[in-house]
Amino acid sequence: MRRAPVRLHGPAPPRGVAGRRSAHSAASDGVTGRVCEAEAGRITVMEGWGPGPTDDRGTRRSPAEAGETVRRLLADAEKPGQVYGAS
Repeated sequence: MRRAPVRLHGPAPPRGVAGRRSAHSAASDGVTGRVCEAEAGRITVMEGWGPGPTDDRGTRRSPAEAGETVRRLLADAEKPGQVYGAS
């Protein structure tokens, strides 16, 4: 099975400094402006400044399983509000 390429966006952090970069693949199409937290077996979709829907299976997931879980959690999450100044 051939894997879809992952494109990283944003500048690379300086050597030795942790930074944030975003990854994009075809599986993430249609998902924008959402923050998710992942820790061990737990994935949480954030709603504003607080946690939203969470799934904790107590063990790590494969990338495909994580993607399916995030899609399900996004479907259960509140829709994001309009950003101030956006039309």
